[in-house]
Amino acid sequence: MKKLLVLTFIIFGATLLQLSAAELPSRDAVLNMVYNEQFDQLEKLTGDLRVQKLEFYNGYSQLSIVYGYLEGFSDSTEDDKWKEYIGKLESWADVYPESPAPRIALGRTYITWAWKARGGGYAKTVTPEGWRLMKERLGKAREYLEAAEKLPVKDPGVYNALLRVARGQGWDKDEMNAVFQKGIELEPNYQQLYESKACFLLPRWYGKPGEWEAFAEEAASARGGDDGDILYMAIARSQAWSERENFFKNTSISYERMQRGFEASLKRYPNYTWEMNSYCYFACIANDRSTAKDMFGKINGRWEGAIWGDESYFKKWEQWGLHAGLRPAATPNPDVPAPIIARHWKLILLIVMGIWLGLLTTIGLIIWLVVRSPRKS
Repeated sequence: MKKLLVLTFIIFGATLLQLSAAELPSRDAVLNMVYNEQFDQLEKLTGDLRVQKLEFYNGYSQLSIVYGYLEGFSDSTEDDKWKEYIGKLESWADVYPESPAPRIALGRTYITWAWKARGGGYAKTVTPEGWRLMKERLGKAREYLEAAEKLPVKDPGVYNALLRVARGQGWDKDEMNAVFQKGIELEPNYQQLYESKACFLLPRWYGKPGEWEAFAEEAASARGGDDGDILYMAIARSQAWSERENFFKNTSISYERMQRGFEASLKRYPNYTWEMNSYCYFACIANDRSTAKDMFGKINGRWEGAIWGDESYFKKWEQWGLHAGLRPAATPNPDVPAPIIARHWKLILLIVMGIWLGLLTTIGLIIWLVVRSPRKS
């Protein structure tokens, strides 16, 4: 099965829930504005979106979606294209020195470019040049974002991007928390701020075991009521990529509270198929067959690729939920190293064979010596 796209819960679900009637230009259209130096249009677009009221759990802000469009390219894109693009963003910033938008776009672009230099492997696989470029580019990102923060026009996108810099640069928790607090004071409904802090607190980054789960509980309890349960579910779901089917086994996240969040969300958006699929997936990995069966019935075959990965995986769980079939085997997570035996099975096999052959040779030599030894008369 292809890599399960649990991480895209964060992107697709939040975007699809956006109920605003305004229609955004496409990513290509936004990038064309940059390349054609249509800075007046970019300012009007980002300025109009910045004043939109962001409702709780009503999708990511449209402004943050546009910033995502402006963030750069894929890892396969040559550095010359990145440099050309950054030059255009710098020209936008020069034309509008009091605007946070081009500086946030520059910050986010440098963050993405920094991770391109590092690569997606473990730290031991990163080259010295990769580390150097990552440090340099994250430094530039922070410079632009802190400049944007000082401007009279305030934009919560600054703080979400700074939390990403914090993770890349390894800030201490007090410094990270100060940025998070500024962001939620400016816009308490900016969901990505909660998700970015939770990611920072994962044990694989800078948190202790149970720390990000405690943050989810604290943030949800502070909001309270159905909103609190929904926020808890959203924070927990945003980090589900880290453990996949072992999510509830390897974390202290409460499935029961996530369930309350899903139920509250579906009361507000009862026909939201994506949310049904999401709820169903978590019911499956929590071994809640009763809820899964109910959700599969409501989904009625309308599976979401961003959640299940591919149809065969969906069908296996559907068989488990509707017809008491066998529980599907857990899929390996490429972000987590396999056990030593799994990763080095060839070497281990060669060692075992060597020991076995050595033992057989020793036994054969002993037998030969016994047979060849002179017998006493």
